[in-house]
Amino acid sequence: MQHMIANGRAKIKDGTLIISAITRSDDGIFYCTVTNSEGSETLEVKLSVSSPLSAIVQPRVQTVNLGQTADLICSTSGFPKQQVLWFKDGKTLRSGARVRHLSTEHIRITSIVKEDKGMYQCIIKNDLESSQCSAELRLGEVAPQLLYKFIEQTMQPGPSVSLKCSASGNPTPKIAWHLDGFPLPNVNI
Repeated sequence: MQHMIANGRAKIKDGTLIISAITRSDDGIFYCTVTNSEGSETLEVKLSVSSPLSAIVQPRVQTVNLGQTADLICSTSGFPKQQVLWFKDGKTLRSGARVRHLSTEHIRITSIVKEDKGMYQCIIKNDLESSQCSAELRLGEVAPQLLYKFIEQTMQPGPSVSLKCSASGNPTPKIAWHLDGFPLPNVNI
């Protein structure tokens, strides 16, 4: 308190303590004591200094190939800061062998697999408020993978048949059909 009075940030005028340009270090319990010939009384006043919470996740969009490593950093500001929480696709992010919390604000995902792609969210909160930011983890190049395979069929002459083939990958795979080693032309129906 003496340093606040010495540098002119605090003054007492007519029994009122006036502190200008409040800082985080001014947070604390202040006591006002009144006395006269009949006794004294003390009032305790708690001053809580807070600043709005803010969270920013970097990078906001990250493209990573399978097997590689991704880092997400949640830069936070404001106080008091009581909790920093991480979520993936709206669910609590679980730590494990590949997903590690290097600090409350830094996560590292190693040996990226398909299931790692999605939205990652950092939430900072205290008793008064919360703030959040999200980032997207995208997969880079992924080898094609068949999603649907048709069942081998034996047919009688006459009816139509549809043989479905679908795949995923990045970039999007092209599907080509061959009959006895010869390519079949694509026809838009």
